[in-house]
Amino acid sequence: MEPVLSWQQPAAFCQSHKKNKLKTLKPIFIYSNVWVSFCAASLVLSTSLLTGNPPSFQAIFLVFFSTVFAYNFQRFGKIGKKNEKPDSPIHRWIRANRQHVVATMVVSALCAGICLWFLNPEILWLLVPAGLLSVNYTIGWMFGKKQVGLRDIPALKIFLIALVWTIATVALPLVHEEGILTLSENETLLLIAERFMFVVAITLPFDIRDLPYDEPEKKTLPQMLSDTGGKMLALLFLAGSAVLRFFHAGLYGCDMCNNHWIYGLLYLLIGSMIALARKNRKETYFSFWMEATSLFYTLAAGAWVFTS
Repeated sequence: MEPVLSWQQPAAFCQSHKKNKLKTLKPIFIYSNVWVSFCAASLVLSTSLLTGNPPSFQAIFLVFFSTVFAYNFQRFGKIGKKNEKPDSPIHRWIRANRQHVVATMVVSALCAGICLWFLNPEILWLLVPAGLLSVNYTIGWMFGKKQVGLRDIPALKIFLIALVWTIATVALPLVHEEGILTLSENETLLLIAERFMFVVAITLPFDIRDLPYDEPEKKTLPQMLSDTGGKMLALLFLAGSAVLRFFHAGLYGCDMCNNHWIYGLLYLLIGSMIALARKNRKETYFSFWMEATSLFYTLAAGAWVFTS
């Protein structure tokens, strides 16, 4: 006798099929650094929104493809090291998908080059030093028999990342639209300081995540201050970013002061996420939700502007 199929079985099969597809798409989306690159590109849009410039899609796509390349290059360069995150799901996935990672790097580099062709040549004053910092962050220099990168200098790593992200998401779109002299204006300097502090705040939790994997000699801030001290420092930088954000609005957008609650909710949400960061949390908490704080910032900027 043939088995009788119940009506629940097709539904169960569909649910299982959807779960398997999501499990396949998740590492491609997150581990290929598409998500973090999308969030970084969104910060470029936030700069246009906050300064009243039209969105620069050339700059947005340049930052997106450059971030895809830089992050994959950085992680691909570390997978051969014996002491680099032996249990990390990200690095296990990269080892198993080397060809995919290399193809992603090649395509993103080509696309970034195409975007660069359509941008103001003055941005090269920013891209060259930012590129050199990124390369030295990953590869470094040979000192005797040891290879040392900028990321190996105690406590420097987090500020280096924040500097490069600030150049890419604030200085680059402004120079493209207004020229290099815009970097000397008070409004620009205030926005640069605010963005730098914001990026430091949302990046520190990743060093908390890496506490079980980082070598003691790396001396990241959470290693030096403990995970609780690292979170307190992140919250301090977030508070500094909030103060500068409201100060910027008061000076250059008084009508927006009526909508202060939008950024108030944003900083409260991100502060709560930082406070809840722990080294034993699932990778998704950091690789998806903490990365999403950049997107939350851009959504708040859009709401701030369009409701004023």
